[in-house]
Amino acid sequence: MPEISDYLALGMGLPQVTSWLSGIRVWELDSASGVVTVGCPGRVLLVAQAPSRGGGAPLSGRAGARLRGLLGCPGEADFQASFDAFNLVPVWSGMSGKGDRFPLPLARAVAARVHFRSDRVVLFGGAAEAFGVRTLFQWHPLGSALVAAAPHPSGVNRWWNDDQNQKVAATFFDSISPSHVGRRAC
Repeated sequence: MPEISDYLALGMGLPQVTSWLSGIRVWELDSASGVVTVGCPGRVLLVAQAPSRGGGAPLSGRAGARLRGLLGCPGEADFQASFDAFNLVPVWSGMSGKGDRFPLPLARAVAARVHFRSDRVVLFGGAAEAFGVRTLFQWHPLGSALVAAAPHPSGVNRWWNDDQNQKVAATFFDSISPSHVGRRAC
């Protein structure tokens, strides 16, 4: 993992880092290299930027509601049963204009230490940028996984205001919805 001082600069302490890791459903830490392996083979992993101001599970709140609708998950429990998800940066880092501030240098440091065990990974917003994935809704190899970038599902993101963009997103998310990929336990 990045140095603990990186997290302390965001106002975190060791309990928050531990809490962040415990919030990831399936993970493994190689203490020698500091690499965290996340996800589960056969399940789609969703990587969000950071928690919302109010905290909570990754991709919860209004942004999560939009995403759940696109994925055909009627509720939070169905969403959590169908997908693994985690926030790349473990704490909300404040406001920037109308949206949230995203600490890209820290996110890149964390991304450099994350390996995926899931076969397919969707990286949202700044998380995609942290991993260097820029083309929306196209699968690219990254290590042993296929990854795709998606715009942050926030209502502040104007990308979602275009009808054609919404159709492209709906087609992509339908292809990874539980009705198409099923649910696998890890």
